[in-house]
Amino acid sequence: MPEDENIPIVPEDEPASSMPEDENTSRFKSLIGFLLVSVGLIILVWVAFTEYSDYSTSKDGAETISRQSQDGKTLKSGILPDFLSDATSNTKNAYLFASDEKNQPALEAAECFCQCGHDSLFGCFITERKPDGKIVFAEHGSRCGLCVNEVLFVKKLVGEGKSAEEVGELIDKEFGGR
Repeated sequence: MPEDENIPIVPEDEPASSMPEDENTSRFKSLIGFLLVSVGLIILVWVAFTEYSDYSTSKDGAETISRQSQDGKTLKSGILPDFLSDATSNTKNAYLFASDEKNQPALEAAECFCQCGHDSLFGCFITERKPDGKIVFAEHGSRCGLCVNEVLFVKKLVGEGKSAEEVGELIDKEFGGR
């Protein structure tokens, strides 16, 4: 049989993998490597995003961000919803502060920096204040330490006599650079 000069001959005692790769095989392996890295990065971003979204969704997949208190029932100011029964004292204090109508302007002036999507810190704790004064609580604040810390800072500032505008500016300075 005539030997073709373009086909390398591999001795029988050497594995076929020792054959030199042609340019197309090398490009194919590079493309496969690139695709695997790309898919890995996409999965990493997806996992990071879904883990972060735990701050704004419940584990049972219920309504996101502004999930209301159980059954959407309203409660009077100063009465906390059942979902706070096992909450920390800081979380309960944050909800009590948010439930007091006189604190609403300061909380509405304060931006929420956890990136949950609420227009203000008020929305992280209160979904709606009814005309009769009853409240529909949002559950987000019960699972977000940053929001609780922000509300407690607002509470401190209001206690010092700061206006809603001053509260908004001071919250931006304290939490905005994180």
